[in-house]
Amino acid sequence: MEKEGEEKYIVIKLGDISLHQLEDLLITAGSVKVPLSSLAIVKKVISPRQITRRDQSRTSYVYAMVNKSKPFDKVVMDARELLKSVPLPANYRIQITGEELLRKESMANLTLLLFCQLFWSLCTRS
Repeated sequence: MEKEGEEKYIVIKLGDISLHQLEDLLITAGSVKVPLSSLAIVKKVISPRQITRRDQSRTSYVYAMVNKSKPFDKVVMDARELLKSVPLPANYRIQITGEELLRKESMANLTLLLFCQLFWSLCTRS
């Protein structure tokens, strides 16, 4: 929950109750008592142990070990190709980071270094 621009955590502690009992839980708002099932869809799901955020966006992480017999950039290309077929809800995105991000930054730095070297070579010939 967010209040005055800051996140506030709400913790609800209940004993072991069934899903049906949770649906029938009465929520009091002033003098009115309403069952939770009329305010929300109650269902059992598997969720992460914690919700991580980056720049106010929820994030999930998937980790994988890469087979060393295939070049890393080929593994990333294959993963991107496979992920294209995954339907995403609005405002969701998939990013490949970690070693791939470092590899891209290194390649960009090498490209810049190459252009600087070529420019320096051309300038010193005159």
